[in-house]
Amino acid sequence: MKDKLLFAIVPSITEIVILFFMSFHAFFPMESGFMLWHHIKLGERDYVTHRINTTNQFSYLAGDTKLKRSSWASDISLYITYRNWHYRGLIILKIIILLFVLTGILFLSVKQSSSLVLAIFFPFLYLLIGPATAMRPTLFSLLFFVLFVYTIQRKKPYWAALITVVWSQFHGSY
Repeated sequence: MKDKLLFAIVPSITEIVILFFMSFHAFFPMESGFMLWHHIKLGERDYVTHRINTTNQFSYLAGDTKLKRSSWASDISLYITYRNWHYRGLIILKIIILLFVLTGILFLSVKQSSSLVLAIFFPFLYLLIGPATAMRPTLFSLLFFVLFVYTIQRKKPYWAALITVVWSQFHGSY
């Protein structure tokens, strides 16, 4: 009984610590640099023209070569978020995605191993995956990876296939 109560409390404490770490993103600029604005501009072109643009208009060396864009859905998502809620909306989107990712990893880890040590040291995972949390299409891949692993563990192959199809439109790391 005591162990069950402890496992109910530790994830809650962990989520509070995660939110504390993630709150710093509201005060510091996003570390994605010009790539964020590149994806927003591509999303704007796709949204305005109502089609996935495959012409490379941003490269001086490649000319008008064709692009194979596997992140068009995330580009449009980033553009719509920025258009409606500006930079603050991008920060909130990032925090929401990371909250789902880290909570999902914690849930899957505790369910798999039932290790109290894993739950206690889990907030430090945020520091390890920090470089991969730039506001770019890769961030969506972290979310879809957690959803994919969850559906595989629940033995739902059709949902896993559907997640893979959607994931492949958000980022090419499927």
